[in-house]
Amino acid sequence: MSGVKSDCRDALDPPCAEGIPGAERRGGWQGFTLLEIMIALAISGIVVACLFAVYNQTLETGEQIKAQAGLEQSARMIFSQLHRDLEGLYYRPSQNASSPGPYSFRGGEQSGMSRQEPRKGSPLLRFGSTTALDFREESFPEKRLFRVRYILREAGPEGEGPNILIRSQLAFPEIREEPSRLALSNQVSDFSLTFIDSSGREQSSWDSLARLEQEDKPPLPRRIFLELTLQSKDGAKRTYEMQFALSGNGEDENG
Repeated sequence: MSGVKSDCRDALDPPCAEGIPGAERRGGWQGFTLLEIMIALAISGIVVACLFAVYNQTLETGEQIKAQAGLEQSARMIFSQLHRDLEGLYYRPSQNASSPGPYSFRGGEQSGMSRQEPRKGSPLLRFGSTTALDFREESFPEKRLFRVRYILREAGPEGEGPNILIRSQLAFPEIREEPSRLALSNQVSDFSLTFIDSSGREQSSWDSLARLEQEDKPPLPRRIFLELTLQSKDGAKRTYEMQFALSGNGEDENG
């Protein structure tokens, strides 16, 4: 009987750990060595670091895509509004040789519009148009004329960062009233205009009053090329280009 009890006791005991490097019997169970624990922690740290790097890169990519989408939306809004304004372009020669008149077309840096006013900004374009942008009125009279101006104003006090592009309109004949203004974008880094005449020559500025003094030059350009550079909050810049064809009520180019 004693032999049977001994066999049963041996059967209930856990298997011997002899022959296994680093294994010890502690209360009948095998534990981990300090080296094994350190290796496991090192591997876990590497995995967590890789996962965090992937997560961080995903967030950065998402922010870049979001910023780029915002620039795309701003560019579409500016191009769409300018296209609508130029579609309704209205031109009439000035009756006063010393004054451009309310229906003149002027634009660019050398057209006498480049005076920088800290509060109001620098004018880029000025022309008459039948296109209105007024949310206070449900409807407007047909063929109502507006003096439309595009103004670039510095956003920061020292000219740092992107600028604000403002669209200003003033209805005729209320020319002495305060114009209504709308900020189209506060991400404009550069707004460059090129005017193309009927012969295909490019000019950096345009003044219909000055061109009236020369009979062989039409008062309106044939096309306008706009190079628009927008800047996101993180400093990334993107340039967009678009060309506009004019069809205003100016004089016929052939006289």
